[in-house]
Amino acid sequence: MSGTRLEQQLKSFIHSLREQGILDHRFNQMKELENETPGLVMEVITLVLRDGDAGIEELTRNLRERDINYPKVADLAHKLKGIGSRLK
Repeated sequence: MSGTRLEQQLKSFIHSLREQGILDHRFNQMKELENETPGLVMEVITLVLRDGDAGIEELTRNLRERDINYPKVADLAHKLKGIGSRLK
């Protein structure tokens, strides 16, 4: 009985997030992808977070330099944007 109750709470929570505009059609796509290939979504998110952290650290280091190499900073920012786009 508690499993059914938890499932209902989850459905209600997801419905609430959709009504607030927090979740959209991409959430359904991610759920379908996870059903087709279990673990893939978590793996992609883990890689994005790891690569994003590394990118932010490198960008921060470059911005702390006395003489900032702006073309390099722009390239790093572009790479960071690309990392985030993996989740779209």
